[in-house]
Amino acid sequence: MTEMEYVLPDNLKETGYCVFPADLEDDGLVLFHGTPADNLESILENGFRIPSQDGGTGLSSVSFAKSSSMALGHVCTKRKSEPGDYVIIAVRYESLERKGLKVNVSDVHDYTLDPAPEVVGFCRVPTTYRYA
Repeated sequence: MTEMEYVLPDNLKETGYCVFPADLEDDGLVLFHGTPADNLESILENGFRIPSQDGGTGLSSVSFAKSSSMALGHVCTKRKSEPGDYVIIAVRYESLERKGLKVNVSDVHDYTLDPAPEVVGFCRVPTTYRYA
């Protein structure tokens, strides 16, 4: 499947700050990852990478929000300390019931990326966007 670019909705307040269409938002196997836009090309070409624990982040997983509104909140918070354009990437898992996944109430942490989720689309969140 080819990933699709979605346009940031003008009516985010009306969508509950969800940036993707309802068919993706309501699919329990679709999750969302917010990241600086500079990372998009590498993710699309090479997939997600689990950060090195000694690389400064302290993370040993890739985290995905269960709603794009949660990923949007993460992006808006993150860009306070790391300004710039961001993207929210929508991914689809075959199943959330496998070793290496920690499923929480609002997010999922993937410790193995085996199998990796499929990227189904992305939405750019420009620096000019302000939470309203």
